[in-house]
Amino acid sequence: DFITLHTAASAQTEGMISADAIAQMKPGVRIVNAARGKLIDEAAVAAALNDGRIAGLAVDVYSKEPPVDNPLIGLPNVLHTPHLGASTEEAQRAVASEIVDQVLDALRGANYRNALNMPLPGGSELVAARPYVALAEKIGVLHSALAQTAIQRVEIEVSGDDINHLVRPVAAALLKGLLQRTDGESVNYINAPLLAEEKGISVSQTRGVSGADYPNLISCRVQWQGGQRTLGGVLFAGSQPRIVQVDNYQLDANPKGSVLILQNKDVPGVIGQVGTILAAYDVNIGEWRMGRESPGGEALSFINLDSDPPPPVLQALEKIPAITNVKLATL
Repeated sequence: DFITLHTAASAQTEGMISADAIAQMKPGVRIVNAARGKLIDEAAVAAALNDGRIAGLAVDVYSKEPPVDNPLIGLPNVLHTPHLGASTEEAQRAVASEIVDQVLDALRGANYRNALNMPLPGGSELVAARPYVALAEKIGVLHSALAQTAIQRVEIEVSGDDINHLVRPVAAALLKGLLQRTDGESVNYINAPLLAEEKGISVSQTRGVSGADYPNLISCRVQWQGGQRTLGGVLFAGSQPRIVQVDNYQLDANPKGSVLILQNKDVPGVIGQVGTILAAYDVNIGEWRMGRESPGGEALSFINLDSDPPPPVLQALEKIPAITNVKLATL
């Protein structure tokens, strides 16, 4: 007696209410279509409405909207509504509840499903991507802290079967970290690429940035007037972020908390002098990771501190003859 349609429009369902289908229906049938306009052959249905095989039609959707020159318009046994299927009280309540759930999940950082301009994936993909996104953001923060002047160019390489598809979220996170300390602007995953463009920073995906040999490696080279730096990071055991490359230095550093980065001549006594100065200001060392180009050459130290050192500490470290560069970063 009644046929109602509840399906998506596809190659298999388009025109499913055809002349042949109508011929198999009970005479006097009534049809309701609030799904998709292309599900019915409107000319065939109009003919059946005129000869009485179909007693009535209620239709909310049309093959072409607005329904100009539609054969159903003007027939006395057709009830028309202007595509209002989602405007019932029940539908509006359900949509409102769904919006609230999605906004709360986004504010909590739990999920970003159905976001049109969010570079991060939604659903289960977010769980797998989140550690790499966090690592990329830390690489950006570290680049910002180490750059000598304003960064002009950013080259990003994402290599590994597990993360090849994450170039866009990794790039957005890296730029967010890179820009979050500039001009006091509020930087997020959505506006970071635009802010980088406005600041004249060119961003590109490239290959061959890093010399490090790790699976699922995120590498980034930045350039400024007169200089450049390359950083590489990986996840150990799929969850533990590590910085494994700073230019030509190979190391295994934990990008967390207050970090002191030193470049120095690889000579005896440097570690002792640094430790003595930090102890004098009651600053405890959590981890000390070091890489060097060659024995007696240049070395780089990545020192995790339990607290932020006061300015006199940095000034004292800069006076050590063997130390050539001192930087502090909060990761």
